[in-house]
Amino acid sequence: AARWSALWKAFEHLVDHRMPPLHVDRVQIAQLLLNLASNACDAMAGLPERKLFIGVVPAIDGDQVLVVNDTGPGMPRSVQARVFEPFFSTKDEGKGTGLGLSIVKRIAQDHHAELDLTSTPGSGTAFRVRFPGRARALSRPEIRAVESRTPTPAPALRATGARD
Repeated sequence: AARWSALWKAFEHLVDHRMPPLHVDRVQIAQLLLNLASNACDAMAGLPERKLFIGVVPAIDGDQVLVVNDTGPGMPRSVQARVFEPFFSTKDEGKGTGLGLSIVKRIAQDHHAELDLTSTPGSGTAFRVRFPGRARALSRPEIRAVESRTPTPAPALRATGARD
């Protein structure tokens, strides 16, 4: 529970509080961040220069984009094409399950978000999760369902269905 709370607090601080609030599940977003950051750190292990950038930036249309960018070795196209498949892994046996990025994909889909990656061998990898503005993300019945729950308010985010 403490790990999720710490990740959620870190995510809250990344958000530009002038942007409209998003309705997200705090545990799912913490899991998404944990999986992306963990993979980035694993990819950079042993490299002389290791930098990880995590940020949320506004898009012109009101969407908010979570960016996770690393200075790892990057991925060839053949790996990029399969990276979101369940049980696909480039890690040594026993070092990973191959589920992390398929879980990230599912969480993005659950939030009506677009997920993409850019990677060039030798130049690192960037994952982007584009959360649509609330009005475009949810239908009227979905909005009512979200609002009927007891959200945990944050300055720029409201977690729905949140669990610690």
